[in-house]
Amino acid sequence: MFHNMQEKGVGIMKRSALTILIALVLVIGAAGNLMAENRAGSFNITPFLGWYWFEGDQPLDDAFTSGLALGYNITERWGVEAAGAWIWTDSTRPNVGDTDAYYYRLDALYHFNPTGKFVPYVVAGVGAINVDPYHGKDDTDTFVDYGVGFKYFFHPDIAFRADVRGVYAFDDPENNATATVGLTFQLGGKKEEAAPCVDDDMDGVCDDVDKCPGTPSGLTVDDTGCTQIKEEVSIRLLVEFDFDKSKVKPIYHDDLQAVAEFMKTYPRTKAVLEGHTDSIGTEAYNQKLSERRAASVRQYLIDNFGISPDRIESVGYGETKPIADNKTAEGRQRNRRVVGVMNAIQIEVK
Repeated sequence: MFHNMQEKGVGIMKRSALTILIALVLVIGAAGNLMAENRAGSFNITPFLGWYWFEGDQPLDDAFTSGLALGYNITERWGVEAAGAWIWTDSTRPNVGDTDAYYYRLDALYHFNPTGKFVPYVVAGVGAINVDPYHGKDDTDTFVDYGVGFKYFFHPDIAFRADVRGVYAFDDPENNATATVGLTFQLGGKKEEAAPCVDDDMDGVCDDVDKCPGTPSGLTVDDTGCTQIKEEVSIRLLVEFDFDKSKVKPIYHDDLQAVAEFMKTYPRTKAVLEGHTDSIGTEAYNQKLSERRAASVRQYLIDNFGISPDRIESVGYGETKPIADNKTAEGRQRNRRVVGVMNAIQIEVK
C-alpha cells in the first residue's frame, strides 16, 4: 500500500511538472518584443525540469528530473553556476521499485549573442551523482558534464531556458544524458542606461540619430530628422526715381532694409536689380540712365547694409520695358523705376 502511494505521489509530481512546462511554452508564445540581455554582474535563479537517461547497463529506469540552479554572470559572456536536482527513477532489479537518485554540479557557461533576446551558450562542469538502487547501499560517482543550450529573454529579467548535456561518470564509467527546460530569473547586474537626448535643432529627433541636423523650425520630420518639404521664398523691390535722376530717395530706405534682411536670412539668395526709364530722351541716353539707377540701388545695399557685392547684379533696360503709358505724367513716373527680382530660394532638407 505504501509503495502504491509513493507511485501515486510521483505520478502527481510528473503531471504537475508537465503542466508547468506547458505554461512556460504559453508564456513564451505570448511574450512581447522587449529589449533584453545577459547582464554582467547579475545573479540567476533557474528552477528546471526535464528528463534523465541512464546508460543501459545501469539498473535504473530513465526518468523525470527537476532541480534548482544558482548562477552568477561574471561578464555578459562568462558565467558560473551551481545546481542540484532529483531524479524520480525506479530500479530495474526485482522487488526494488522506487529508487532515490540525486546529483549536484558546478558549471561554467559561455554565452553567444549576449545582448540579444536569443542567447545560445555552451556549458561544461563537474559534479557527483548519488543513487540508491538497493535501498541503503549508496553509490556516489563523480562526473563531468558538457552540453549546449539557450536562453530566450521574453522580459528584461526573465528568460526561458533549455539545454541538453552529456554526463560521464568516472567510477564505473557510464555515459548518461539529460535534457531540461526552465525559467531563469536575472537579478541585479549592470543595465544599459539610455543616453540623454540632445536635440540642438529641436525637431524632436536626438542628435545621435538625426541625419539632417539644423532643420528649420516648424518643419515636420521623420524618425531620422529629415523632411522632403520644399519651400519657395522670394521678395520683390520697387524703387521709383525723379525725372533724369538716379539717386535713391530716403523714402525707400525701409524697403531696401527689408531686402537686405531677407538676403541675410537666406544667405544663398542673389538679387538681380533691373533699371528702367520713361521714353523721354534718346534710347542711348535712357539705356545709360537705367544702368546708373540699377547701380545706385545696388551700391545702397552694399554701403548701408553690408550686402556682399558678389550677391547683387545690376542691369539696365532703358525704355524698352514700360509698365505704363509714357504719354501721361503718371505713366512716365511709374516707368522710372528699379525692380529688385530675388532668385527663388528653395530650401530642401534631405
